Amino acid sequence: LLFLSASQAAISAFRYYVERWPKVVIVLDARKEIHMFIGRAILVFALVHSLCHLASTVPNMMTSSLEELNDMMGCARKGVLVSSLLLPECPLKEVPTFWGVLGSVPVVTGLLLGALLTLGGLMARKSVRRSCFSWFRITHQFMAACWPVLLLIHGSNNWLGLGVPLMLPFLVCLLPYWLDVLFRWRRRMGHAELVGVMVRDGPGGNAKGSLIRLDFRKPSGWRWRNSRAGMYARMCVPEISQEWHDFTICSCSRKDTVSFMIE
Repeated sequence: LLFLSASQAAISAFRYYVERWPKVVIVLDARKEIHMFIGRAILVFALVHSLCHLASTVPNMMTSSLEELNDMMGCARKGVLVSSLLLPECPLKEVPTFWGVLGSVPVVTGLLLGALLTLGGLMARKSVRRSCFSWFRITHQFMAACWPVLLLIHGSNNWLGLGVPLMLPFLVCLLPYWLDVLFRWRRRMGHAELVGVMVRDGPGGNAKGSLIRLDFRKPSGWRWRNSRAGMYARMCVPEISQEWHDFTICSCSRKDTVSFMIE
């Protein structure tokens, strides 16, 4: 859900076919809020997950007998897919110590996943997005690349005995997001022709409170043919900054141009 709610292109395409159902459209239009809620929920559940392991799993692994541990651990009964990622060795040869458990692949990758979540939460704060949007973008792209890999490694030791990491069946959910990244990168190679500019100064001729209207010749493609007021588009002016920002469209779909009103 975290990746699906970040798939702008997939959501936009799906929205086009469900416009007859207003309640579905409202949910789709709130994708950013849903994405932020899911991110916070994952952070909370990850903390609870870690505390439960620290309070129960770790002490039990240190106090149980070797026979009980190997009988309980799935890797001892069913094996693993990638033996090179197995740490500690399974079946266990001795009862692990606290530091032995802490140095295992599931614990190390769990700590890294928690660090990624914390970093993403800090960089997603409104103050950071406003002051340094590029850091927000870079950290989220870094998380999107590392998160699935760490999750696969996290479950690779097969302690639960499922045979495959729990993340593996859900990799299909990542496809819309990475296709969205690919299409977004491809669209950034294009340029839009600016055909009109209008500036209205703020009170007293100050920049604060001023408005800028930008008119672009509408690019080809089904997205722009159906664009209308209230939708948004991502814009970048390389002469000013390499950062991309979302701006709301203020023109109707019947015009040959697409307009933006920027405060």
